[in-house]
Amino acid sequence: MPPQFTTTKPEGDKSFQVYDNGSTDALLLVFASDTGLLGMAETWLCDVTHSTAPKQFAQLFCIRVPLVDGNVSAAYALPTGK
Repeated sequence: MPPQFTTTKPEGDKSFQVYDNGSTDALLLVFASDTGLLGMAETWLCDVTHSTAPKQFAQLFCIRVPLVDGNVSAAYALPTGK
């Protein structure tokens, strides 16, 4: 995957892609920041959608965590299968 899709902006030097199973049949990509949000949060809010996933993927799985007065996205998973 091109580096511009696997690192954060504007720095471009922090890895954002944390997993790629490398499969050509059942690809799974996972993206998360290295801010530690998932580890610090007592609650995870999970959601999955099919309609907004990129065409080559079956769904977009998102993990959000409470932060201050709202919730922020902390991780995403994109599988080609359900």
